[in-house]
Amino acid sequence: MDKDYLNILIFSHTSFGVRRLRMGKETFKTLLYLFVFFQFALMFLLCDYIQVKKKISLLNQLRHETTVQKSHIQLFSTKIEALEKQLSKLKDFDQRIHTIANLGKGQEVASFIGVGGTSPPINIRTLKQQPKEVNPVRNSSGTLNPAGIILKPNPTAEQQGIISNGVKD
Repeated sequence: MDKDYLNILIFSHTSFGVRRLRMGKETFKTLLYLFVFFQFALMFLLCDYIQVKKKISLLNQLRHETTVQKSHIQLFSTKIEALEKQLSKLKDFDQRIHTIANLGKGQEVASFIGVGGTSPPINIRTLKQQPKEVNPVRNSSGTLNPAGIILKPNPTAEQQGIISNGVKD
């Protein structure tokens, strides 16, 4: 019968003397397993608590960034609205200038969104007839580049056409 029980002796400094605690082996094993289980559960909860605290600080930082970004977006939207108002005023001014100059309604400038494609075909005969001017160009080492740059005969006329009506002829 003594083999089925464990005796635990508790000594104290007070006048109570020695206390004796008698526990069955099965009860002791059960209590030991419960103690180990609660230790692991406590360790898991503690680690989870630490991870949640870290995530909360990250969440607060992201909330701050979000508020800053929202304020920037609001600032940009007010700037865009101001630019749109200024653009509409410029369009009205352009129409008034065309009316005063008796040019009729001004040419509508097409939107450049999605504009693309290939360049127009090159006429070889016109290229041969145009005089070529070669300017010496120095490369990075300081020596003259023999190829130079080919200039068009009157590039300012082409640029003026682009500036006046907004599109290249």
